Amino acid sequence: WQMTPEVHVIYHYLLLQDAKRSQSVNIAQYAIEQLTEYDPSPKIYLEGATFYWQAGELALARDLLEEALSFYPTNPQLLLLLAQVNYGDQAYGQAADALISYLEVTPEDWLSRQDLADILIQEGRNEEALEVLDEIPAKEWTSVTRYFKAKALGGMGRHEEAALLLRKVVREEPQLLEAWAELAYIYELMEDFAKAEATYSE
Repeated sequence: WQMTPEVHVIYHYLLLQDAKRSQSVNIAQYAIEQLTEYDPSPKIYLEGATFYWQAGELALARDLLEEALSFYPTNPQLLLLLAQVNYGDQAYGQAADALISYLEVTPEDWLSRQDLADILIQEGRNEEALEVLDEIPAKEWTSVTRYFKAKALGGMGRHEEAALLLRKVVREEPQLLEAWAELAYIYELMEDFAKAEATYSE
């Protein structure tokens, strides 16, 4: 068929929606390639990358997002999705880099700042994680924020401070099992095995 550029985009957009329903990666890949050639907009890139991400095609999602960011380097949705894709692929350093770029554009997304701290802690970058957490206003702190701060402190060998903070966290949020486990682990590192055992039991 001879299609105008506008009709070409509409047709391939519908083809992508059909590929989503049938979960056909091959058809989706063809549709995405055609769409980005005729309409390389952030919306199209997001649609395509989200499809790949949900289909478990993380390499394709990453490649598409990196192409998109070469055109739209400060688009927050693209940056956030790239962070999620990299995190899902356990590429934590790359996930952190994408989140850092995202937070430069949306500095008041406190939840994403907390997520960044979590990733940095997993990377062993505990001092950086503390700096990131300290940029969150006090009124925005939650038990989970304090838990991440305690993990960072523990990772830096500041066990007494970590234990003090974790005790506060488990009082505030007794259902936060990760905080209990971290507190018991900190007691083990401090060689206070009686408290460690009591905490595990509790």
